[in-house]
Amino acid sequence: MHISPEVGLIEILDEQENMTEIVANIVATGLLNADMPLIRYEVGDRGQANNNQCQCGRILPVLNKVEGRANDLIVTKDGRNIFWLNPIFNDMPIIEAQIVQTSLEHILIRIVPTSNYIAINGKTIIKRLLDRVGEMNVELELIEHIPRTTNGKFRAVISHVQ
Repeated sequence: MHISPEVGLIEILDEQENMTEIVANIVATGLLNADMPLIRYEVGDRGQANNNQCQCGRILPVLNKVEGRANDLIVTKDGRNIFWLNPIFNDMPIIEAQIVQTSLEHILIRIVPTSNYIAINGKTIIKRLLDRVGEMNVELELIEHIPRTTNGKFRAVISHVQ
């Protein structure tokens, strides 16, 4: 994705607010709204910049990828932060799902299944999650509706671990 510097600036900052080329927090400064400018606004997403020229030949900066919300993460026992958990649900007969980390050792997966859902699908989802996070106790809950936040938003990942 090309970044248009005449519209705004995008920075990829690590936890110490240093520019980085790895996946980190996206911070934006808008240049179009002079009445109410947003300066170094943390958008809540994580991404990666690419300092190489794009294959299309344009010389604008490139945002290589966006990996999801900065607060949509699971913390492992060994201290790793695991982002972008959506792929564990790829090709599964589900309507929606939510991952809730209640402790360093426990994760609850809430699933709203389709009518084609069978038990092996749940086992596959748990295996995919464990492949990403390592050894944890994982509980699967089949429900009819995943609760929204008080302002009506869906949260794919909720972690109660700091």
